[in-house]
Amino acid sequence: MGIFEIIGPIMIGPSSSHTAGAVRIGKYARRIYGVSKFFDLVEIDLFNSFSESGVGHGTDLAILSGILCFNVDDERILNAFGIAKEMGINYKFNFMGINEELPENTAKITFYNNREPFYIFGESIGGGLIRIFNINGYNVNLFGRHPVLIVIAKDVPGIVAHVSKVIADTGINIAKAEIERDSSIGESLSVFKLDADFPKDRLPLILENKNIKEAITVERLEEL
Repeated sequence: MGIFEIIGPIMIGPSSSHTAGAVRIGKYARRIYGVSKFFDLVEIDLFNSFSESGVGHGTDLAILSGILCFNVDDERILNAFGIAKEMGINYKFNFMGINEELPENTAKITFYNNREPFYIFGESIGGGLIRIFNINGYNVNLFGRHPVLIVIAKDVPGIVAHVSKVIADTGINIAKAEIERDSSIGESLSVFKLDADFPKDRLPLILENKNIKEAITVERLEEL
């Protein structure tokens, strides 16, 4: 156990789970979606404890602040609603109550654009730490501690080999790879946890394989 797990994070707000963890869920979800990628609306569904006591603990402010790319100790968190309005960011909160199939402190964040919605489920697991456990229906386990390359592709042979070669040719080591498959639509989502950030200018090399639909490079959360 590290010192962070013992004393918790330096943060704005009263609760490491409901505020610091919520900021990081929002921030990491925005990175996975794409910080520079346009969206018309972001919709945030809060479940269980996040829904029942989230307003009192500032969970709504915190998650929106993360989506705005604020850190957990950023004093702008207290004005996140107004800042989002000034930035032209449309958001909507839904307090979903109790869902026993989901973890205690769960948020679903959905980004809407002119394509299909992109959604992410995340939970706050205590001490300001988080876990992203679902992306667009695919089960994942992301804690923000590693740089990550996410690849969405047709479920055909050769995808992992192609991506692994591009990563190796870039000089980056793969710490862990996880693949989830959806046979109903014939697609897969692969998560490559890396020892260093995968350069964005190398993404076109990933996409040279025509069976790959999307490749997303995600930086780790700096404060973890």
